[in-house]
Amino acid sequence: MIAIVKPDAIDAVTEIFTAGGEAVALLCEVIAAEGEHRVVYNGHLDLSR
Repeated sequence: MIAIVKPDAIDAVTEIFTAGGEAVALLCEVIAAEGEHRVVYNGHLDLSR
């Protein structure tokens, strides 16, 4: 599942999911598009936390 939340809600949403037994991983930040590329993922998924 992927949840898109406002930056100021990350801690509360993380707490709710972890209390329910779910693992939480921050994937990215949604920003306004620039140029011709509409979706760019620059990072890595670390599920070891």
